[in-house]
Amino acid sequence: MRNIIYLKFAAYFLLIVMVFFPYKINAEEIIGDVDGNGVVGLEEAVHALQVTSGMKPAVVIDPGLGPRYSAWGTYTYSSGILAGNFTFSNFVNGPETGPFQITVVSISSTSMTLRDTESNLETWTRETGTAGDIVGRWERNDIDNSTFIVVLDSNGGMVYSAYGDAFTKTVYVSQSTKTIDGKFIDWSSESSLPLYNSEGDCGNVSGREIEAVYVAQDDNYIYLRMILNGPPDPTFSYKFGQWFHIRVTPPPNASLMLASSVCGKTFQNGLVAFGNSDDNTEHQFECRFDKCDVEQWRNNLFYVKSTSDSVAVCRQSSDLPILIFDFSMCD
Repeated sequence: MRNIIYLKFAAYFLLIVMVFFPYKINAEEIIGDVDGNGVVGLEEAVHALQVTSGMKPAVVIDPGLGPRYSAWGTYTYSSGILAGNFTFSNFVNGPETGPFQITVVSISSTSMTLRDTESNLETWTRETGTAGDIVGRWERNDIDNSTFIVVLDSNGGMVYSAYGDAFTKTVYVSQSTKTIDGKFIDWSSESSLPLYNSEGDCGNVSGREIEAVYVAQDDNYIYLRMILNGPPDPTFSYKFGQWFHIRVTPPPNASLMLASSVCGKTFQNGLVAFGNSDDNTEHQFECRFDKCDVEQWRNNLFYVKSTSDSVAVCRQSSDLPILIFDFSMCD
């Protein structure tokens, strides 16, 4: 109780000092001045005391932007390797608490190129800095107005946040039973999903890019339909989910698998069907799988991806919104 009273007293004292003497202090010198106006409000003052006591890292993201998800921790950078440890994360499909390691390809005064865990290149920018020095406020913007911000301070503190439509969009998956026959006549626009942050390097090669995604559910199954930019490439597979995902392999070795970094198995009640050239649906496929096989998907962000399983020829991926399924039958 005494500690709480002391913390409140210290916070109000710091607030009074900053209000009456703001002209003597520069914003960049105030640990708690997250909005950069040279004055520390009450919440900022409390944050400053938490930083001083070691409860939180010194770097923070402007709260007015309203991040959908945030993570923070510590990092080191040496010889092109950014290694760190997240001590907090509220992401549902992103950085988890624990260690990580990322390859840094290059750092200039205003840009940085990273190679992510799936070997994709990402470009981040900052207003100014020193070439080769990773310290700074880095930002990456996507075509759907989503923004990712990483702040790396000189003391090894790190905060990573995500903002924008892709992180606030929630879709309640429509209720509708589908017949998996490769005909697609029972699908409607109600089941279509928006695609965010689409990127890839397949160069519009037929069958290697996912153009549209549809999802539906009934009491027992989840149904998925994908439309490609051409007939499925037999050397590719098509993935839907997150770290735990389904993988569809086209003919001649058509299959529907559950997969993650540690497992892979077929669905006991899974079905998959591909379209055909007779009715101009050869660039589509649909499948169903048991809900209780994928109940890890409760309220998560999703992605879709097309990639070669044997050789990293190219890949294409898009993010999906948070999808709400009814998993009550699995409880």
